[in-house]
Amino acid sequence: MRLRPVIRVPAPAPGHPRQTRRRSGRLRPRVAAATAAALAAVLLVGCTASGADEPAALVWSDEFDGDAGAPPSTGRWRILTGAGGWGNDELQAYTSEADNVALDGEGHLRIRALAEPTLDAEGRPAAYTSARIESLQAFTYGRIEARIKVPAGQGLWSAFWTLGQDHESVGWPRSGEIDVLETFGDTRDLHANAHAASREPADGGRWQALGTTTLDEPLADGWHVYGVDWTGDALVFTLDGTEHHRILRADLSGEQRWPFDGPQVLLLNLAVGGSWPGPPDDSTVFPAELLVDWVRVHAD
Repeated sequence: MRLRPVIRVPAPAPGHPRQTRRRSGRLRPRVAAATAAALAAVLLVGCTASGADEPAALVWSDEFDGDAGAPPSTGRWRILTGAGGWGNDELQAYTSEADNVALDGEGHLRIRALAEPTLDAEGRPAAYTSARIESLQAFTYGRIEARIKVPAGQGLWSAFWTLGQDHESVGWPRSGEIDVLETFGDTRDLHANAHAASREPADGGRWQALGTTTLDEPLADGWHVYGVDWTGDALVFTLDGTEHHRILRADLSGEQRWPFDGPQVLLLNLAVGGSWPGPPDDSTVFPAELLVDWVRVHAD
């Protein structure tokens, strides 16, 4: 797949933090424009990610080997459950049921969204079920990658991302969030982002640096490796080894906090609906499946 040398940075849009809607705050326009221009130049010449030499060691991975119907490794992941919108007006309840999250017996994790009304453990209704998992181990710096096949369809929102390990105690956005993959709808747009706290008045208490790359072919047409090379100075996002977005610590204002020197946990989920992608419609096909071949973390 060829990346188009077109980078769009749309108006801030909500994503899917733990329980907080994201609407405002980004890098200052001067910085964002400069970063987008530099990134477009990189894509025009087809360069791979800057500093993308393979790190020294594979420090953590899951290849999702196991029997069909088995849950993801309880030594690596926890399954998060519940409805309530997840801060973004999402329509699904996340469950731990094998119909929603299980190994497929062919070396993949399958996260499946179903159109089935349900109530979560707190009695909150949802029109759909799906799954969301979070790694037990947290990581600081390195290369984080996953090989994923996303579904296409109105209202289907696939994500591979991170949250600060302390997100349950300090809250979002202070914990920081790195969005390695977000895509929805026809999956021609690949979104990468970071979120953190800010004391800049114009930021409304938070900043983000969203980069959207429009592709020639839908991501849902095949398997792709989504990655981020994470250092103390930068987040460099890649698709199949090619850089498509970067966020530089040096571009932040003095009031914009960089929380990415501490450990982050990994998350995978398939949401349904929400204030960013909108709800499913008659064209959306259920069940919808997000397949994960592997997740790997390399670090020195």
